[in-house]
Amino acid sequence: MKKIIAILISLLFVGSTFGVASITATCNPSIFYAEKSVVFVGDTFTIYVSQSPRCLVVVDPDPGVLGDPPTFEVLPPVDGYVPAVFNPVAPGTVRFHVACDSGYCILEVRVLERKSLPMDQITNILEKNRCKNHPDAEGCEVN
Repeated sequence: MKKIIAILISLLFVGSTFGVASITATCNPSIFYAEKSVVFVGDTFTIYVSQSPRCLVVVDPDPGVLGDPPTFEVLPPVDGYVPAVFNPVAPGTVRFHVACDSGYCILEVRVLERKSLPMDQITNILEKNRCKNHPDAEGCEVN
């Protein structure tokens, strides 16, 4: 009896391992791909879905990443692919769940906050000093 239980548990473990591997498998680029896997807030990214075989794509963004309600634009087909353009408005992750006849996969696109560069900070300091010393200069607000 113990041997049968051990065999059943090992089969359960092996089956679950293959099940998780098939769910988290990378997407076949001939069926579905994204032009970028990491983008910054405000940049656009495009996903491409093959017209053959037919696939179901479910977009699962973190709350607020693609706006509220989420917006995107589907473009006319190009070379057998249907492109969709997304413009993230907040940092987070956008997951694309893709189900086709050939299987299922998840593709993630990370959206990062753009960091300000040190030169931007220096330019802001110089601009404030210019306006402090010359309040009538172009681009300076008179207080």
